[in-house]
This record gives sequence, C-alpha cells and structure tokens, in this order.
Amino acid sequence: MGFRLFGSILVLALFFKPMTCQQPNTDGFYISEFLKKVGLNSSHVYNFSAPVCTWKGVFCDKDVNVIEFVASGVGLSGAIPDNTVGKLSRLQSLDLSNNKITGFPTDFWSLGLLKRLNLSSNLISGPLGDSICNFGQLESVDISINEFSGKIPESISSLLSLRVLKLDHNRFGGSIPSGILNCQSLVFMDVSCNQLNGSLPDGFGAAFPKLESLNLAGNGIHGRDSDFSGLIALAALNLSGNLFQGSVMGLFKEQLKVLDVSRNQFLGHISQAQLNSSYNWSHLVYLDLSENQLSGDIFHVLERALNLKYLNLACNRFSSLEFPHVQLLSSLEYLNLSRSGLINHIPPEISNLSHLNTLDISQNHLTGRIPSLSVKNLQILDVSRNNLSGEIPLSLLEKLPWMERFNFSYNNLTFCDSNISFKTLQAAFLGSANSCPLLQIRVFLLENPVNTRS
Repeated sequence: MGFRLFGSILVLALFFKPMTCQQPNTDGFYISEFLKKVGLNSSHVYNFSAPVCTWKGVFCDKDVNVIEFVASGVGLSGAIPDNTVGKLSRLQSLDLSNNKITGFPTDFWSLGLLKRLNLSSNLISGPLGDSICNFGQLESVDISINEFSGKIPESISSLLSLRVLKLDHNRFGGSIPSGILNCQSLVFMDVSCNQLNGSLPDGFGAAFPKLESLNLAGNGIHGRDSDFSGLIALAALNLSGNLFQGSVMGLFKEQLKVLDVSRNQFLGHISQAQLNSSYNWSHLVYLDLSENQLSGDIFHVLERALNLKYLNLACNRFSSLEFPHVQLLSSLEYLNLSRSGLINHIPPEISNLSHLNTLDISQNHLTGRIPSLSVKNLQILDVSRNNLSGEIPLSLLEKLPWMERFNFSYNNLTFCDSNISFKTLQAAFLGSANSCPLLQIRVFLLENPVNTRS
C-alpha cells in the first residue's frame, strides 16, 4: 500500500512539475518569453510545452544550450525585450529578419559569442552605437533595410573577424569611418543607399586584400579610381550615384566581373582601358558606365568582352561613330546605347544577339531602316528620337503584343497594323505615319466621333 501511494505521489509530482524548457533562467524560458512579448503568444510553429531544442529554427549544442535562433518573417513586432534573447549566453547565430522589430534591449550587446547577426528588413531606428564592439567574434552582420541613422560607429574597428558587412538601405550619414580599415577579413561590403558623404579613408583599397564585392551606390561619396588600388580580389564593384571623378580606367581589376559606375563624374576616353594589359576582358559580365562624361571610341576594347551580358553606355560624351559590332558580344541580354552619339544605320547583324532582352538606342542620329530584329527574347525596344525611315518590319509588329515595352516615336517611320490601339499609337508611334487604310479610318473616327443623335 505504501509503495503504491508513493508511486502515485511521484506521478502527480512529475505531472505538475514545469517543463525544463519553461523554467526560469533557461534558454527555453528566454526564447518563449521573447516570442510571447513580441506577438507570438500561441503558434503552431512553437510548442512552448516541448523542449526548446525541438522548436523550428532553434539549434542547440550537446549541452542543450541554444547556439542558433532563426525567427525570420514570423510576424514579430516591437522592441526586443530585456531578459530574453540577450540572455542566450551561448548564442552564435541570430536571424530575426523580415519582421517589424523596432529596437534592441540593453542586454543585447552581452552576446559575446555571436558570429552571425541578421536583423535585415525590420523597423529599427536610431544610431547603431559603439556597443557593437562587444561582438568581437562577429563574422557576418546584416542590418540592411531598416531606419538606422547617425554615423557608422568607429568601434567597428574591433570586428577583426568580420567577413560580411551589410548596412545598406538605412539613413547612415557622415563619412565611412577609418576604423573599418581594421576589418581586413572582409569579403563582402554593402553600404549602399544611405546618406554617406566625404571621401574614403586613406588606404581604403590596400586594407581589404580579400574583398570580392563592394557596393557604395546611392550615397554622396567622392574620390577617384586610385582609392580602390589594392583590391586585388575584387569581382563586383558598384559606385553608382556618387561623386567620383577623374579616370575610370584604374577600376578595371584583374578579377572584375561586375562594374557599375553610373551617375558619377568620371572623365576620359574609354579606349584608354586597353593600356591596362593585365585586365582580362573576357571576365566582364556586367558593365554600366552610363551618365558620366566619358568620351572617345566606345567599342574599341569592349569587343573583347565576349561574355558580357549587360552593357549600358548611355548619356556620355562619346564621339559620333557608326553602330558598333555588337554581334561579337553574343551573350548580351541588355544593351543601352541611348544618347551615345550613334550615326548611320542599325546593322542587321544585331538580330544575331539571340539572348537580347532589352535594346535601347534612343536619342541618337541613326538613319535608314529598322532591321527585322528577329530576336526571340526581345521584350523592351526603344528606337525613339532618331532619323529612322521606311516601314517598320511586319515581323517586328507581330511581336509587339508580347513585348513589355516599345517606342518608335519621333522618327520618319511608316507601319500598317490595324490591331494597335489608339492609346498605343499616342504613346509609342508619335510622328510615325500609318500606311494602313483601315487604321487610318479607325484613327479618324476616334479623333472625330460621329454624332448619332437625330
């Protein structure tokens, strides 16, 4: 009898004993409190009565310490509360991206073992602060697409193991701090779309021998191509929308595959790039030099870029020349040569660019007829504001209903297609003469509606 009574008491005690994962001062308790306080009181994703290491997005070590926590895009909102995530003393990786988190707790910076931090696409505002230096083992940080402001903290110099830095799409201001030169393990850096200004720190290029991707676009940073000397591993460089000036030739690094320097103040002859004999043009896949002050022969060296898929040379000061031999660039998918001084005819060989999706050759001095452009993948075509003449090829007109966008306006073209709407005529065929009798009658009726009232 005594043994059975003892057994019943033991069962009841075990039944009413709180689960270990919910006991105070445990990782399970800290995470469950965090989720409840930021909007997840109940969820089929998180069974708060089960051990924390079985939850989706929670990963533990052999001692049942949480070392990785992923709660991306689950509807969290508000500031991270104190005594929750900041108490996960063994945490190495935290991903709370794509939520509506608005701020940090005071104990957040005590996560001294953190290696990977992703808080991108939230609503966090205010300065980042010097406390980031507490994350001495950090290898990757992504706080992009938030509302951070103020300066990038100088204390970033403490992050000696940092390989990935994403601060883009915030409101950081001031200049890039010199402390960043200590982060010599960086492989990827993106500080685009902020309010940064000033020049790059002295020795910027030489500080990052491992850097493969650099994005400074959409700021007010100024400098010259010499600022990037020493970036021997660089494969992708985006300086678009800044105040860089001088020659662009020093940017063609040996490993470079992607270069975007659009909307700057670069000068000089693009043909001078051939002087950089160490650069292998066949590496180049993406090149945007648009909206600068470049001059000279456009294609003298680019004809060697046989793997080029994207080329934008629009809005520069190139000398007038005949349409370049783009058929040699058989991999091209995007070609924009608008306002680039082109003269004479569009070569029929352009139809050999079988991968071409976008062709913009507007606002030039091109004459003659439009070739058939029998490019299967062509979706965007703009030949407006030239001196083209003759009839638009029927094969091209037949493609228009399946194209995303086209414009033939302000030329001396003729066409015949009774299926083109009056709205399209006004938007994409201004100045063109229609040679189709049925279409002429239709346009006349639209412009002069018949009064049917007796």
